[in-house]
Amino acid sequence: MTAAKLFIGQLPFECNEERLTELFAAYGTVVEVHILRDGQNQSKGAAFVTYAHTEEADTAIFTLHNRYRMLTNRAIQVSYAKNSPNISSFGKLMALEVHKAHPTNPRPEGVDEFSAPTGAGG
Repeated sequence: MTAAKLFIGQLPFECNEERLTELFAAYGTVVEVHILRDGQNQSKGAAFVTYAHTEEADTAIFTLHNRYRMLTNRAIQVSYAKNSPNISSFGKLMALEVHKAHPTNPRPEGVDEFSAPTGAGG
């Protein structure tokens, strides 16, 4: 299995695991959905979604990142999580793009500004 973990940001606080699973299942096999919550169990507006394969994660990034809006006028942010077990070349390029636009978003491990990823996939 080439599991891939995505970080999802700019989520409405009302969003729940069921809604995220429904949205992301359109692009592949969702293995896990985890919404980040504070001490009072309130959403922090971010989540992790894990797919069975990097190709599915790439499709979700390509389709949803900075395009899909949930309940608000803000587009959700979709990129590989810093600790994803696998990241495709496309995912590395996208993660670097997101980091450059929003430096507070960490780059996934193995992705830096000076070396473009090579190869044709995860």
